[in-house]
Amino acid sequence: MSRSRRLRRKRWGTRGSSTALDGTDVDHLAFGRGSQDFRNAILTERPNGDWAFTVVRAWLYDHADAARLAALAASPLGSFAAMAKTLQREEKYHLLFSDAWLVRLTRSGPDGRARIQAALDAAWPDACGIFEATPEIARLVETGSLRSSPAEQAARWEADARVRLADLELQVPAGEARTGGRAGRHTPDLAGLLDEMTSVWRTDPSARW
Repeated sequence: MSRSRRLRRKRWGTRGSSTALDGTDVDHLAFGRGSQDFRNAILTERPNGDWAFTVVRAWLYDHADAARLAALAASPLGSFAAMAKTLQREEKYHLLFSDAWLVRLTRSGPDGRARIQAALDAAWPDACGIFEATPEIARLVETGSLRSSPAEQAARWEADARVRLADLELQVPAGEARTGGRAGRHTPDLAGLLDEMTSVWRTDPSARW
């Protein structure tokens, strides 16, 4: 058996099975967890709704992600910085897509602008929760592995977003950040999404794919 084949078998196991770093089955890790075991921003679990909401959510998330990647790219840890710089090259195209659609819909006429503003009013509190702090991130900041805190990243993101939205004559709504997702406290929306996404796997969790 060749060395490369032995390495593949060691990594992925036999009979097509695979395990996560903690020894659990990766399919069960991906599809068998309850919503309380996920750690994601509330914004990402909301249903798509109409196209205006989908565009606004993508725009808010893409610009928040750009702020986070910039912080990671400045990390003194080479692996962090290299990963972030690789992702930044891809993120550029996400930003171009969401920027173009936000401008297009906002300037399409009164109805388009009204739909975008309504979507912004609905999504803004969830978007502010993207930068929810966690003990793990706090440790990275304390050790210097991450040069800026979630609060500092959020401030830069919000300042940039407000300028861009003002240029489109959109109003940023008032309200506090909607958090909890990073701690496993989710809306019922996530459970519904997981039910749909895992329906095939749940028909036979022991099957090999």
